[in-house]
Amino acid sequence: MTTLPSVSVVVATTTVGRRLETLLDRLHAADDRRPDETLVAVPPSAAGAAAAIAASFPCVRVLTVSGGSIPRLYSAGLAAARGSCVAMTNDRFLPHPGWLSALVDVSAGASGPVVVAGTITGPAPSRAMDRAVHYLEYGPFTADGSWTDGAAGGNVAYNRPALEQLLPLVEPPVWEYFWHRALRDRGVLHVRAPRACVEMVCRWSLARAWRERYHYARAFAGERTRTWRWLRRAVASAGALALPLVVLARLCRRHLRDGWPFVSALPMLALLTL
Repeated sequence: MTTLPSVSVVVATTTVGRRLETLLDRLHAADDRRPDETLVAVPPSAAGAAAAIAASFPCVRVLTVSGGSIPRLYSAGLAAARGSCVAMTNDRFLPHPGWLSALVDVSAGASGPVVVAGTITGPAPSRAMDRAVHYLEYGPFTADGSWTDGAAGGNVAYNRPALEQLLPLVEPPVWEYFWHRALRDRGVLHVRAPRACVEMVCRWSLARAWRERYHYARAFAGERTRTWRWLRRAVASAGALALPLVVLARLCRRHLRDGWPFVSALPMLALLTL
């Protein structure tokens, strides 16, 4: 009988390059807990470049996934993972030392199915645009954020009992928010691992951030309203006109205490919430 690796790491990326190599270097550093297997999920166009990078690292396997969206890459990686604890990230983030150990420790200490949410810090040094994207996308997962439940796909782990409940939910692929909401509705515990920290290392232009927000918002709204009747959709569409102000108000309530780093990002946040 095949022995399951104790820890798997799923890495999703659509743009293979230096960031992936740096991430794999960090995952396999000699002074940290190493994964028993690392699954790099990429679209077909990036498979060759990913295989060339992965060849330098032990226990790294490249998964070529048609479709190529981040939710689809996450789904394929989770389905292929064999570990009793499965961590997930992507190459927009760089784990801090001790990241995997912290996730594994919390996961192993659970008596039942558990989703473990890590901490996501902003890039350092950073520009106003980078901080705006970080606050908008990952504000609840900062070290002093207002986390209540859920987890970001860039820094999360599942023990095997949670993963067995999750796998039927990841097809067709949707954003991880909906997976975690469904698991919460089933009573699966969500816990925070503050020491399991990753840093957002990618840099953003306004055009790129706008484009990604547009596609994400369309996919999110489509999935959220998929089962709604037309009248409820119409009311929600009318209410969406106030959404930018609601989002900005929530961000200010959470992060105004950060002072200048947040205040200086407000103009970019206002643009991104339009």
